[in-house]
Amino acid sequence: MGLISAPEAAVQLGVSRTRIQQRIQDGSLPARKVGRQWVIDQADLREIAHHTDPGRPLSRASAGALIAVAADVADHLSPWAKSRARARLAQLLEEAPHERDLDDFAVLMLRTLGHRAARELYRASPLDLAGLRDDARMHLSGLSSPKAQMSALDVVEGYSRAGDRDALVRDHLLVPASADRANVVLHVVDEAVDPERYKDIDLVIAADLAEHPGPRERARAQELLAERAQRRGA
Repeated sequence: MGLISAPEAAVQLGVSRTRIQQRIQDGSLPARKVGRQWVIDQADLREIAHHTDPGRPLSRASAGALIAVAADVADHLSPWAKSRARARLAQLLEEAPHERDLDDFAVLMLRTLGHRAARELYRASPLDLAGLRDDARMHLSGLSSPKAQMSALDVVEGYSRAGDRDALVRDHLLVPASADRANVVLHVVDEAVDPERYKDIDLVIAADLAEHPGPRERARAQELLAERAQRRGA
């Protein structure tokens, strides 16, 4: 499983860095120092994952409603659900762009949109990435979206229906991989969800980028939300 930093552990559990530090200090989360940084074995993290308060993340249905409102395709929602989703979107756009700590920003995004899809990591031959990128069953987002402005040609990220996942894995010879080896990020949505809805939506792209550990990706995610907030206020 490997070692991860305390900030990465906070994001995976959906808690603040302060809470991780508290658990390290009280001994409830095994950790050791490498240089000046605390690191945690992912096996130990998995042991406590089911006992950690995730900060009441939104359900998949609520996350989907939020995205539908952001994409302006919310006619299928009830008036109450639509109003609730709009209020949540307004709150996110009020808070997220101003969160100074990028790790805490990532936690906020995870709590709000972490259940929008199942995130799966794979390794593909670099020669097969172009074919995967062009596959109609793969709806590009995150690092692979032009809006991300990441120029990540060595990675493919996108959404697919659950019913297409096995065929994509088989046809492109995808192999499950750890975060440090993966070059394919697949977000799998329910059969009833149209993955095309997730394409080119700044809120979705920001959520995708926030799930990557790099500060560059998370900073760009925050920029996307700040840009949307600015357009909303104009």
